[in-house]
Amino acid sequence: MYKKIAAISVGLLLLTGCAGGPGGPGHRAFESQLAESTLAPVLMGQGFVVRSAEHKKVLEDQWVQLVELLKQEPGFVSAQLNQGEGSSPLRLSLIEWETAEGLKNALAQEAVAAHLSSMRSPRFHHLFKPGADRFQH
Repeated sequence: MYKKIAAISVGLLLLTGCAGGPGGPGHRAFESQLAESTLAPVLMGQGFVVRSAEHKKVLEDQWVQLVELLKQEPGFVSAQLNQGEGSSPLRLSLIEWETAEGLKNALAQEAVAAHLSSMRSPRFHHLFKPGADRFQH
């Protein structure tokens, strides 16, 4: 299920410019999405561009540490870090929460906020409805 969501999400993000596609890299809707969201459940997507083997290792280590912190918070469901196919430098993090409120509370925790600020910034950061309104053929 998440593979379809990931593929569609990355394609849409590239088309709309959220991941540096034709519309440009200036996507900043996450904060407003989080403030306004009443979704239950909610899927937080983050996209990263990995430029070297060293950066890949750092990103993976930081991501695992982040997930360990998030797992301690109420409402955490699951997390996965997806690698782009072939030689793609893209990585897609998908972290599911029972509710947007749970995600908001987790991101407000001092340890989580500190860890996030130490991580390399994602290319995009966005909220999604897991499995909702999927395109089907």
